[in-house]
Amino acid sequence: MYTLAKRNAFDDFFGSELFNWDASIYRTFNPSVVKEQTDDNYILKVVLPGYTKEDVEIILKDDILTIKSQKTTEFGYSAFEKQYSVLNSLTEKDISAEFQDGILKITIKKVKPIENAKRIEIK
Repeated sequence: MYTLAKRNAFDDFFGSELFNWDASIYRTFNPSVVKEQTDDNYILKVVLPGYTKEDVEIILKDDILTIKSQKTTEFGYSAFEKQYSVLNSLTEKDISAEFQDGILKITIKKVKPIENAKRIEIK
């Protein structure tokens, strides 16, 4: 006869000796993002209560816009990272950001994609 025991895989994994941290000091933060657009721009508004502009990093690399932060406070460690695909024709000059009252506003200029396709004449 078999005995079934209800187990929590999350607690089993993170309760193992591999992970020896206090779970109350580490947390992953998933900020809300409001997406808007105008005729000329895309706008991302990231809600970051308790953060300052010095806490946040915005990186444009390989057609990926990354917004991330790692922050340690008296309450513990918090981190987040969000990534968005952007057109290959965007440069850092096409993106601006401002931070006010816990809201990070990123404005991305609408640009036309670079046309790399060329028609080949068949003879």
